[in-house]
Amino acid sequence: MLPLRARISRMLLMLLAQHGRDGHSGLEIDLKLSQDEFADMLGVTRQSLNRELKALEKQGLIGIAYSRITLHEVALLRDMAAIGEAGPVDQ
Repeated sequence: MLPLRARISRMLLMLLAQHGRDGHSGLEIDLKLSQDEFADMLGVTRQSLNRELKALEKQGLIGIAYSRITLHEVALLRDMAAIGEAGPVDQ
């Protein structure tokens, strides 16, 4: 099971591929999706999802507005989504 941030990043990228469009300040997910529905898709609580989305927003990777998520840093989200695929790095 991937870390929550990697799962959120992966889901955002999947939603972008299916429902994305160019927006004013990045790529927007053009889909009405409540945080409850998004959390259900990931199998987490809405509170956990909200906490992670706010952290991603604070880092400048995404923007959250009513009924819209804008992806500002798609490459970094792709990197986060791939973190769990290779497993932990041995040092």
